[in-house]
This record gives sequence, C-alpha cells and structure tokens, in this order.
Amino acid sequence: MRLIYTVLLSVIAAQLAGCAAHHKPAPRPPIKIVGVVSLLPDELSYQKYGVTVFNNETVTRPVGDAFNAAARAGAESAIKIGDRTVVQESVDAPKMARDMNNFPGTLDNKFDQISDDLQTMIAKDKLDAVVVVVETFDRPNGVNGVRVVVRAGMGTINKVEVMPHIAVFAVDKNLKRLGFQEVRASYPIDRPEGQQWTYTLADNLDSATLEKVNKLMEVALQSAVDQAVGSVSF
Repeated sequence: MRLIYTVLLSVIAAQLAGCAAHHKPAPRPPIKIVGVVSLLPDELSYQKYGVTVFNNETVTRPVGDAFNAAARAGAESAIKIGDRTVVQESVDAPKMARDMNNFPGTLDNKFDQISDDLQTMIAKDKLDAVVVVVETFDRPNGVNGVRVVVRAGMGTINKVEVMPHIAVFAVDKNLKRLGFQEVRASYPIDRPEGQQWTYTLADNLDSATLEKVNKLMEVALQSAVDQAVGSVSF
C-alpha cells in the first residue's frame, strides 16, 4: 500500500511539474537597442535658505546642454555594459519636462504624459527600450532636484551644497515599465582660491565660481545617472 501511495505521489508531482513548465511565461525578448533621453534643466538654480523666509533668495544661471550631455554620458556608460547599442535621442527637453510636470501624480508614473513622444522615438529608431532621465521635484515647496543649496545664518553663509537629485525610468518598446530609480546626493563646495561665500547670493556667482560649480554638477550627474541606470533591470 505504501508503495502504491509513493508511486501515486510521484506521478502527481511529475504532472504538476509538467503543467508548470507548460504554463511558464515566454522569456522577454532581448533588449539590444536602447534610446536615451535626458530632460534635465538648461539652467542651474541657486537657492539660499536664511534664518527666516525673508532672508531666502533664488538665483538662476544658464548652463545650456551641459547637464543633459553629462546625464546622457552616464546612461550610455551603464547601458553599454550589457553590450547594447545606445541611441542618443534629440528632443525638446524643456517641452517634454513641462509635459511631464503639468499633471498630478507620482514621478515614477509621469512617463505616461510623454507616451506619444516615446512611441515616436521607438518607431523611428526601432528601439527595444527607452531610458529617460529627469530631475526630482517638490512642487509645493518650489524645490528642484538639480540645484545648489546655500544655507545661511545671521549674515553668514554656513554651507553650500551641490545637489544632483535625479530619477531614471525605463520602458520597453510596448511602453511597459522596466524599472524606476532615484538617486539623491549632495556635495559641499567652496569657491575658487579660498574666496568666502558672501551673504548676497548673486555676489558669489562670478565666472570662476560658476565654472567650478557647473563642473562638479556635471561629474555628479554623470555618476548619479550611471548608478541609477545600472540599478534598472532590462
């Protein structure tokens, strides 16, 4: 009787294993060609926080395409580890960023707002996936992700930090989300040649200081995007 019971269990187990194998989903098609889109700002925001709101200041300075170029380089570095072809997509970054941010919702679902643009890219370049780099944001508090934060006391500047806060999402050619990753970091920075930070924000932003800040931000962004894309599962 025990022998019959053992045989029956073996038969049932084999049948269940066969059914599981039969219903196993088909493997995902390999991702070989990946488009990269960066929607970072073309200006850098310097935000000073004083003892009270009356001491706060915000100043912006143009950076052109430098931050997007750094982000695209970081994405390409991470993607090519998998022996994939990278297509750097040329887009109207400010417009696409506005299209994403003009609607409510969490950041990881914002790509729905630019789905038409993504589909156009996928069809044009025969992409298997698209990676999009965006800055994080806190709309109620007017806080951008990519910014310089200046923390002030009573007539003094206590700390200045470069903050390359970005997010990356990836979708496949059917716009199915493959992954989402945020990277938040901060790096203290001094002015060149030992100059002190002065209390009035705009007075600090000479060409040498701007160059130093921008270069640190570019390096930090490239590293952050490399890290974020490397964490997304293709």
